[in-house]
Amino acid sequence: VPLISPMSSATRLFGQGPHFFPMSFSNKSMGAALADLAKKRFKAKSALVVSAADCAYCTDLRDAFISSAEKSKIVVTRHDVLN
Repeated sequence: VPLISPMSSATRLFGQGPHFFPMSFSNKSMGAALADLAKKRFKAKSALVVSAADCAYCTDLRDAFISSAEKSKIVVTRHDVLN
């Protein structure tokens, strides 16, 4: 079971400056880990991502997963809810 941490921060916050150190996971690293799991463990060739469109955390994690999955040649279909 992959861990999706509720103690994560938006990826954009990690580039705030030389003295800003978030003490959490980034959505980018979690998205990459999930894409890696999908490709290596589940041998996924495609994935469906359902995310809440009005949730900044959800859309940031969604985008991070999609970016990593597409680099791994996983075809991603996206469906947003709560528009």
